[in-house]
Amino acid sequence: MRDEFYWKKMDEERRKIMPLIIKILYGSETGNAQDFAEQIWQNLYSKNILTQCLAMDDYSINLLPTEELIIFIVSTSGNGDVPTNMRKSWTFLLSKKLLEGKYLDKLKFALLGLGDSSYTKYNFAAKKLYRRLIQLGAKPLSDLALADDQDAFGIDGVFEKWFFELLENNKEYFVSQPSTSTNPKFHFDILLNDDYSNNNNNYYPLTIIKNERVTNEQHFQETRLISLFIGEDVKENFRYNPGDVLMVLPENLITSIEMAKNVLTKCKNLWDLPMSICRSSSNVPISPQFVRLFSSQNLTLNALFQYYFDLHCIPKRSFIKKFASIAEDELEKERLLELCSPEGIDDYYEYCIYSKRSICEFLRDFPQTSALLTIQHFLDFFPIIRSRAFSIASSPSGHANEIQILVAKVKYNIKRIKTPRLGLCSNFLCSTTPGHQIYARISPGIFKYDKEQVTPYILIGPGTGVAPFRSMIVENEFNRKCPITLFFGCRNEAMDFYFKEEWSNYKNLQLFTAFSRDQEEKVYVQHKISENFKELWNLINCGGAKIFIAGSAGDMPKQVINSFKQVFIQEGRMSVEEADKFVELMEKKKLIQYETWNFACAFLLSLSFGLVDFNYTKIVNWFLRLFSRKTHEEISLDRLKEQMIQIKNQMSMLSPTADFAKYYKNERLLNKLKEEKEKLDKTIFSKSIISSVKINIAVKTIFMVISTCLMWKAEFFILFKMDSKWFWPLNILNLQNNIFGGQGKEEDMHQNVTLFSFVLLTLIVKKIWEYRKNNNNNDINFIGTEIFTTH
Repeated sequence: MRDEFYWKKMDEERRKIMPLIIKILYGSETGNAQDFAEQIWQNLYSKNILTQCLAMDDYSINLLPTEELIIFIVSTSGNGDVPTNMRKSWTFLLSKKLLEGKYLDKLKFALLGLGDSSYTKYNFAAKKLYRRLIQLGAKPLSDLALADDQDAFGIDGVFEKWFFELLENNKEYFVSQPSTSTNPKFHFDILLNDDYSNNNNNYYPLTIIKNERVTNEQHFQETRLISLFIGEDVKENFRYNPGDVLMVLPENLITSIEMAKNVLTKCKNLWDLPMSICRSSSNVPISPQFVRLFSSQNLTLNALFQYYFDLHCIPKRSFIKKFASIAEDELEKERLLELCSPEGIDDYYEYCIYSKRSICEFLRDFPQTSALLTIQHFLDFFPIIRSRAFSIASSPSGHANEIQILVAKVKYNIKRIKTPRLGLCSNFLCSTTPGHQIYARISPGIFKYDKEQVTPYILIGPGTGVAPFRSMIVENEFNRKCPITLFFGCRNEAMDFYFKEEWSNYKNLQLFTAFSRDQEEKVYVQHKISENFKELWNLINCGGAKIFIAGSAGDMPKQVINSFKQVFIQEGRMSVEEADKFVELMEKKKLIQYETWNFACAFLLSLSFGLVDFNYTKIVNWFLRLFSRKTHEEISLDRLKEQMIQIKNQMSMLSPTADFAKYYKNERLLNKLKEEKEKLDKTIFSKSIISSVKINIAVKTIFMVISTCLMWKAEFFILFKMDSKWFWPLNILNLQNNIFGGQGKEEDMHQNVTLFSFVLLTLIVKKIWEYRKNNNNNDINFIGTEIFTTH
């Protein structure tokens, strides 16, 4: 204890001489991890805590043993892969030369992982990094935090809780330093000449030469093949291989810019004047997201709002907090503080997240506060536009001096807002015309096309997932000429069959198509795989084929892999366990690779939020209502709900500031109705004969008994090795709390179901026996809470 106190005092004395500089390192593929890293940077910097924010590969990783504290923010890409901008660092950390337990014994760290549980290897990169850091002797300041994009409150909810606890529980490390200056961090200098430059650091110009729609005009989805010309002066910057990705910097849409300009009245005479952005002191660090701005010598405000500030993204709560800090109008300030308060999280999600409300719409809804914004606030408030990744669909050999990308336009409607929601980059690209110049750069892709080896490829690319495979197929015709098998899927042959006319031109390609809506029974790519077991097994077993899977995340990659497992079981004479291990081995050797993404539409997010506390009570009550008359209270409750929906719809059409009188009148009425609804809910619940606990237990018990009966009847199955697909309706039980306690994991579902009935029956008998023994009562309430209630 004395030693610990001594070293703590030594640390305090040392920090007076040489203050602790906290490093924030991120691994980011799409920009989410970078966003959160920069939020931490902003928070610590505002408290005058010395800090530095870098991508992991921009940091000298060999200096890691000399660091005292590092905060890591890491996302997961592909099939559990680390992001592109931390791959070199990760390779270094895996070196066997590093002494386990000693190499990082001076380092303390905190780690937040960003992931999406719809992917098979959820938050895999963060889990791997956390384990490796501990192996090397680093000590965590907090438990590993995993944020899930599918969670009701998204990744923001976990981030805020984790960061708050990190600061509260480790105050000795987050000590504010005395300020050396009271000057503003940045200032804008208006220039007297017209020397204006739009220099995007590391991004280079490409010129649109063709923008053609490749889906039928009658099809709901607009997809375009965009061809870009590579000029001689930038040729070296756009050398690429099949499988690589084009990172495109979009521009804000004109409607968004005009909406913002209408309320930013303090800047109305400055939009076209050239200016430069300067730091007030060389000691002021540049926020990492604005490095591009400082590489541009001179800019105009118009250019800033067209190329740099992201007016289209959803405002984060950190943005709203800053916005509220300058508000003077009482009504607007009150509303802003509600939205960014912990108690107002539901309002924030209702107003911003579920409605997909953009920053420019947010500025429009709070005109009094927006009018107070000066150009000095812009760097501190507005996020910067992130580049978007598009798989390159062209071939270096087949499309000289040209890059092609396949772009699906994102456009959808939400009930809460009249105007359709638009994806920034897809709508920007789809609206371009020949001659328009865009800024982009090449980024290495996940798929590695090896020009040296003559290896067969099995490619699975439904929808726009076919883009990188077209690049490989065309390149293959000019170089190695190895056999390629492509499984392509879409809705209709006549509507969205991409590159239909050209596939027959490639002699080394074998094409299998699955058109899901052209017949009564839906057909997907996994069904076509199941029809070609022998041929696929020969390619894999004899030819050492590589399997590449691209497209939407979710069921598709899992179903495809399950189909390949059936290939291994049927043609390779493997058991289920051997097939699982064989797939894992192929993934480790990069013989199976994934490039998948997830579509997070607002209505899906809302649906997941509504089902977070899902139980069987709603289903049973629905059936009960079919066969019983509604009580007076239930009729009143239905009327209240209808009134609340009408008021909410009216409020969604009003601005809380421009129409504040009507808006707050409706809000007060809505609050009264909520109070009445709560009273009615309690009355109805008190009169309820069957409790939700008993309903849940009853339904689960029925399902469990059915599964046991199925097990007894299925005599031809070998216990512990039965094919779980026969029990697929029951698999969902493993995801719900049950008498085992805890929750099952999705990836374990197929293993657990083989034991499900056997273990279940044993536990039921054990529970009944214990109940009778403890209560000396032969009258067993089989579905009673006394037996099955778990905590």
